[in-house]
Amino acid sequence: MKKILLTVVFFILSCNLAIAHPHVFVDCTVTLVFDKEKLVAVSQQWKFGELFSSTLLEDFDVDKNGQFTGDEIKELKNGAFDNLKEYGYFNHIRVNGEKVKTAEAKDFLPSVTKNEEVFYDFTVKLIEPIDYTKSLVTIGIYDPDYYIDVIYTMNKTVVLKGLPENKCSYKIIEDKEHPVYMGMVFPKIIRLECKK
Repeated sequence: MKKILLTVVFFILSCNLAIAHPHVFVDCTVTLVFDKEKLVAVSQQWKFGELFSSTLLEDFDVDKNGQFTGDEIKELKNGAFDNLKEYGYFNHIRVNGEKVKTAEAKDFLPSVTKNEEVFYDFTVKLIEPIDYTKSLVTIGIYDPDYYIDVIYTMNKTVVLKGLPENKCSYKIIEDKEHPVYMGMVFPKIIRLECKK
């Protein structure tokens, strides 16, 4: 029953959008992974807010030691992560304005801080690598139904991995082209800016 309730809290996607508001809060860091002048993957770390962290611990930390280990990780992945695949892990990667497809997430690893904050670490690979030198690339991590609110406040919010120094930079901007919550909220996206 607890796992069912957890899924309902995490994905209340059948509700009327008019009554939507964030139920889950995520602070996110992103590592853009490059190989041979192409963007190949987006590694990310999600830090959940106090309420949802406590829910995850209550439901999946079976031995109550304040960590997820062994079968607990398997149960957590099955019960409160794998269902994100249906929503593309809330990743919105666009090339010249067109959304691109991503593969199933890999390297899922949950962790817990001494303050009982739950983190998810995982990587989403691109099905087709993106030539960033010839394209306008944006990366957004947000729930279009606004049941989950994603923010960027941690240190090293965005890391560019596998690039020559000073080859690319980025800006975090509001996505004016894809508002959510009945057009009232503009999600934050990462705009990649690279030298030709």
